[in-house]
Amino acid sequence: MENHHFTMAVSILQQEQNNIFGNLNPDEYKQVLNIMKKCILATDLALFFPNKARLANIVKENSFQWDHPDHRMLAMALCMTGSDLNSSSKPWEVQFRTAKIVYAEFHEQG
Repeated sequence: MENHHFTMAVSILQQEQNNIFGNLNPDEYKQVLNIMKKCILATDLALFFPNKARLANIVKENSFQWDHPDHRMLAMALCMTGSDLNSSSKPWEVQFRTAKIVYAEFHEQG
């Protein structure tokens, strides 16, 4: 499902009225899409636990550095996972409405 979300995001961004990255050069555009893809794919819980373990080791070693690209990517990935999971902290009515939308999306995808 995450690959589908990435594909749809790229499709939407390629539409003239949504092309917010139109002024980037090809290398910058490729970099932005790479970051987007990694962040979207990070919402797969199968990736959360290895990412969490990696961050725990980095924190334990007190070696996290914002200027280290891998550390920044890990932080972004975990923020995306947290954002994806935050719906469970919402009031029941909101959570139920969200769950219905997710189930409908699953059904549409077959």
